Amino acid sequence: MYDLLMRKIILLGLILSVFSLTGCAFSDPRITGTPETSAFDDVFSANATASAIELQSAWAAVAGLAKLNPDQEKWSTIADTLHGLWVVVTGPDPVNRIPAMTQDIGEASTFVDDKAALTEVEAAVTLAYEAHLVRAKTSQGLEALLWGSIAASLAQINQGLTGAYGAPILANSAVTVTITDEDSALSDLIVSYDEAVFALRTSLGFLSSSRVTQVAKIATTWEREMESLLAIAAEREVIPETTAIYSLPPGRDDKAGMALLASSQQSIVESAATWVACAEDPSVGVDILVSAATITSAQGIGIAQWPGFPDGS
Repeated sequence: MYDLLMRKIILLGLILSVFSLTGCAFSDPRITGTPETSAFDDVFSANATASAIELQSAWAAVAGLAKLNPDQEKWSTIADTLHGLWVVVTGPDPVNRIPAMTQDIGEASTFVDDKAALTEVEAAVTLAYEAHLVRAKTSQGLEALLWGSIAASLAQINQGLTGAYGAPILANSAVTVTITDEDSALSDLIVSYDEAVFALRTSLGFLSSSRVTQVAKIATTWEREMESLLAIAAEREVIPETTAIYSLPPGRDDKAGMALLASSQQSIVESAATWVACAEDPSVGVDILVSAATITSAQGIGIAQWPGFPDGS
């Protein structure tokens, strides 16, 4: 027990010295469950170090682009997202989302023109995305969820480099990702998809013509993903308890339809996050999480960060 404690203290000191943490951390992770590997083992420590370097490089490039374009709020917003992810990764316990409160991420890059800046931004974000995707698919438990959630954020940022990127809408910041059995997690995800598809198909009847095509396309994508999940469930002999008709919130116009789309996406993201954390092989779950987090980016209501990460307080 003493050796384990000393090992954690040594590794924590290493993380603190590498990233020059100067503040204390708050301890309100709001995440339960035990990951299958220790948050302080050698592989995780190496991944955390590499992750922080990648996120810092992406942040520096985007922050440099923001300096060149102070009138374009998108770049500073993306930089804020990257900084938020970096703060958690460099904290004393990233898996349980305990970040250091104060630390210096460094200086923004300096560019002479937008073209050079955007080239470096695209390269840095793509590199970070691909690296985190690999980490997510080769980890398990909450570690897989940590890397998968960052990959989902980076995927949406990648879309935002050439399109719209609004302030990211967080899923329920009080959600608890609980390690449970994989079959239950898969069943819950399918139910979330079923309810979301029902909601979107129903909303088509009161949306304006400019929104109908967009929302119908998303509903079709979700139906296809749900069919793939149902095939996996059949192999595992899992029978989801879906409902033929779900209740809908009040409101029958474009605003209500977009709110319904956002809440449906939140539900899928939260359920996909739980499946990733519970799955023996998280590969498919990570792909679902990335897809769910990016699918509505064109509408400007995509979720750039997984449930409560970083805390929305």
